[in-house]
Amino acid sequence: MISENYQKILAQVGDKNKLLAVTKYSEFEDIKTVYDLGHRDFGENRVESLMPKAQRALELGLGDIRWHFIGHIQSNKIAKICQVPNLKSVQSLDNLKHMRLFNEKLNSPCDFYIQVNTSGEEQKGGLWELESVRDFINQAKDMANIRIVGLMTMAAADGLAPRLSFQKLVDIRDAIDKDLKLSMGMSGDMDDALELGSDCIRVGSAIFKG
Repeated sequence: MISENYQKILAQVGDKNKLLAVTKYSEFEDIKTVYDLGHRDFGENRVESLMPKAQRALELGLGDIRWHFIGHIQSNKIAKICQVPNLKSVQSLDNLKHMRLFNEKLNSPCDFYIQVNTSGEEQKGGLWELESVRDFINQAKDMANIRIVGLMTMAAADGLAPRLSFQKLVDIRDAIDKDLKLSMGMSGDMDDALELGSDCIRVGSAIFKG
């Protein structure tokens, strides 16, 4: 079932390098199934779940697996995130204090996406304004372990008008640097995200649950 789900989602996305398989509720055996199909990029939103999975992958010699932290960042969890084997990116950075802590705790440079709140929902994290994003990127330039590679957003929780949220992220990116990547879109709104040029689609249950 997982193999079939993965192939179906991959056909929709069209490029495995744009697909981030979110392993939030998945056992390691299920992750290994997708890995064996040739997939390498996996996302987790809790470091308590991510760490044992990353260590298990290391024990099995899956040295080319890439882990992406996509959850809410807490100051007291940053040191642990920095210790995750094969950590490729952190996709939810929106706080200068956190960025400084990552720079201090990381042993080598890591990719970061700045989270942008494009839906206007108070309960969501993320920077709200273009100038805030621009300033954030400028602050990162002096930090050796921080590589700002892109911007991330989530559409409104009610599922309405995701295209508006995604277009706003595109506009902010274009105003700052068109080489920045875009992480936007999940299983329910990936078509709009892909049309608008998303470089990373985050899909979990549609792959790992039947």
